[in-house]
Amino acid sequence: MNEQTNNLISLEAEVTEDAKQQLDSIGKWLVYSAVIGFASLGLTIISTLVNNNRESQYDVAANLFQTIIIIAFSLLVNITLYTAGNYIKKGILTADQGFFNTGLRKLNNYFKILGILLIIVICIFLLAFVFGGILSFLK
Repeated sequence: MNEQTNNLISLEAEVTEDAKQQLDSIGKWLVYSAVIGFASLGLTIISTLVNNNRESQYDVAANLFQTIIIIAFSLLVNITLYTAGNYIKKGILTADQGFFNTGLRKLNNYFKILGILLIIVICIFLLAFVFGGILSFLK
């Protein structure tokens, strides 16, 4: 039993040509997704600028604050995704394990960031739900 466990831990998988093609495809799609994210961010900025001309000063300030937060998170997520895709593609193209591992690490960071953001959003919704319930109870 112990020998079998040691064999599983030290198992080294061979990357076939099909696996290389699949990993290269994953890298390309990561880059495409990041580019689409950057384009979406650009449209968000344009939309905010166009809509700010029609609103009061309070609404403009709130929209700008919201847009700055969206820009920061979007840049963080999309840059991480873009670099992950590029490192994975470069690692597959040059057969460099270091680039490939860096790409996987960046992809891991991308999913960690998304998980943290999801937890934050869920907490905000739960707080809004609780405060809404408390306010409706007090009326």
